[in-house]
Amino acid sequence: MHEEKRHRFGKQLMGMIFLYVIFILIGILLAHAPVQKLGLSENVFLNLRMFFIFLGPVYLMVFCKIIGIIKQQTKGERDKPVFVPLAVYLLILESMTLLICIVTFAPLSQTISVAFILTIALTGILIILVPFFSAFTAAYKGDKKTYREQREREKASVLPYLFYVLVFFF
Repeated sequence: MHEEKRHRFGKQLMGMIFLYVIFILIGILLAHAPVQKLGLSENVFLNLRMFFIFLGPVYLMVFCKIIGIIKQQTKGERDKPVFVPLAVYLLILESMTLLICIVTFAPLSQTISVAFILTIALTGILIILVPFFSAFTAAYKGDKKTYREQREREKASVLPYLFYVLVFFF
């Protein structure tokens, strides 16, 4: 088991190194792109290129994790809790995008800043509230089942005395 984990870690590390090499090569090719035709300043283009090189593999990994979680749900593995990991990956994605936008396009407009803050806050709130309500509804269903079983036992225990009640009223 320990060897398997070590092998899997080595495989993932080699995959990340390979991704970084590819993104660095693409970044080098982007250096030869005509910046003026893209409508960006030299500093903005340099920042975007650096973020692409350094955070591109991380973005790709986060997108792959999100797609993998969604794929697990469609395959029918519904017994695994998926919302919290999915929301955490989305929160990472939102935070990285906000960081890139702040550094590259500083200052951001008021509307974009508010939109980023709202999406990050809503994702954080959902990470907290969804498991809470899931636990609450699961406890309610458990209590409902327990209550139903208790009522059935009470009915079964009262059934022998029903004859005496009927005789008393008639």
